[in-house]
Amino acid sequence: MKKKNSITANFLFLIFVFLAVACGSNKSNSQRVTGIYESKSHTSFQRAWYNIKTETLFATGTTLTLNEDSTFNLTTCGNIIDGKWTFDSDSVYLYAHSNKWRIDSLQQFGFHGKWPTVSERPITYYRKKPGELQSISHSNSGKKKRFLKELVKKTANKK
Repeated sequence: MKKKNSITANFLFLIFVFLAVACGSNKSNSQRVTGIYESKSHTSFQRAWYNIKTETLFATGTTLTLNEDSTFNLTTCGNIIDGKWTFDSDSVYLYAHSNKWRIDSLQQFGFHGKWPTVSERPITYYRKKPGELQSISHSNSGKKKRFLKELVKKTANKK
């Protein structure tokens, strides 16, 4: 009887240790993801290499701030997008709450009477390697074209 209680106690202890490690690692992963990311610069050779198989357009001037409180700010050449973010082992998901023009006159008058919309689907960035995020979208037209957004972590965010 004593041996059975010992095995049960050891088993419960192992489960407790496993849960403590698993729950604690999620917070540290979140802290590793938070920070300020900026567009990765590509050499002329890299841009040519990407374009060999598929016409590739590169995003520049993008800044993504992932805050510890799960809010984000994504500033592109044309838009400012705010919302909440989540992540899993290999992806960061941005759920937009607002999307506005970066240029004040466009925000006031619109672009041909249109303003940016907020999608229900998240913007997804894949964690390429530590400190790097990548998003690839493809054109809806008949041409084979892709839009590559690569971001590199510049600083840890203190918010």
